Amino acid sequence: MTPSNLDRPEEPFTRATYDWDIEKLYSDLANAKLEFAPHTRRGLTPVEKRHLCGLLCGYSPAEMAVLLNKQIKGVEVDLSKTLYRYIEI
Repeated sequence: MTPSNLDRPEEPFTRATYDWDIEKLYSDLANAKLEFAPHTRRGLTPVEKRHLCGLLCGYSPAEMAVLLNKQIKGVEVDLSKTLYRYIEI
């Protein structure tokens, strides 16, 4: 049985850690991040990890914004400037 969002309401995307090799994805994207923006913090930030897990769980940026109590445009901008760029690499 996979944990539901109700098991940990503070983190609605925990299912991704059970359905994906999340540490490998974090590592691969962290390497891409270094290539894309070598001057930035090493590894993925907690926000980048949370957004990645949201995407892996099948949520749209708008749905993630609602679950995280954020502005939709803010989540879209975060994704465009970070994860989407790393995935391209």
